[in-house]
Amino acid sequence: MPQEDDLEGHLATTDGARTWTGADLAMVTGTFSGDPTWLRLRAALNRARGVRAI
Repeated sequence: MPQEDDLEGHLATTDGARTWTGADLAMVTGTFSGDPTWLRLRAALNRARGVRAI
């Protein structure tokens, strides 16, 4: 990866079963107890911001 590239664009966000895109993460509001902490935190932040899942 060239030094000037954005690292985020080269990483895959996954929970082990699904790969999450930026748009998916922006809309997630519900999780299960077995979901990774980063996903549960993202959902909690989205709920606090008033995001409504479609």
